[in-house]
Order: sequence, then structure tokens, then C-alpha cells
Amino acid sequence: MLEGRPKTIWSWRWLWPKVYDIKSARTATLYGVVGAVLSSFITGIVATISLVAQRPILGLDAWNYIDVMIMAILAWRINRFSRAFAVGAVAYAVVNVIVTAATLPPSPGSNAVAGAIFGLIVFFINGARGVFAYNR
Repeated sequence: MLEGRPKTIWSWRWLWPKVYDIKSARTATLYGVVGAVLSSFITGIVATISLVAQRPILGLDAWNYIDVMIMAILAWRINRFSRAFAVGAVAYAVVNVIVTAATLPPSPGSNAVAGAIFGLIVFFINGARGVFAYNR
């Protein structure tokens, strides 16, 4: 048997990485950090556009700068391997999906937003897996 890193064949492993040592735990944790940074960045751009246009775009307005700050703090703390903030990121993303689905009227844009947030949940779950494995 091979020791160390398992044999990998390209597949969907990038979506759900194996966590078996400290290095792979750090890599999985980066998924959560990247998810939070992407969410913060995209939300910030859309909130700025809606502020300039003076109307909500994809259900986002200037109040979403609060979301930007929350996600930036979550990214920072997940990068520091905080279990509480990793779980908080997953919970925050799940609540975000529920609120988005309940408040946005059905439209092609709302489906894209809900799909993107759902995709980020996978990143946050991987981040939480990495944080818990790192602290084990």
C-alpha cells in the first residue's frame, strides 16, 4: 500500500477534497476562505452598482455592505482556523439561501443568485471540515 497522499484521478475531488493530514486540512480550509472572499467581493460590487443606480439589483442594495463586512470577518477568522466562525459561515450561508428564496420574486436573476449562494455553502462546508481536521 502507498503511504501518505492517496492516489488521485481527476474527478469532482476539487468539490469535496479528502482531508487526511495537516496539509490537506489547510487546503480544505482555504475553500471556506475563498468562498467568503468571493461572496464579500461579489456582494460589494453589486451593492455598489445598486447604490450608484439608486435601486436594488438582484435584491441587493446599500444595506448589503453589512453582509460584505460579515463575510470579510468570517474569511479572516476561518483563515485563523476558528471552529466557531467556520460553523457560523455555514449557518450564515444557509440562512442567506432561505432569505433569498423567500424575498426575491421569481426571475432568472434570482435563480442565479440562489444557485451561487448554494454553491458557496459547499465551499463553507469544506472550510469547516478543514478547520475541524486542523484542530483535531
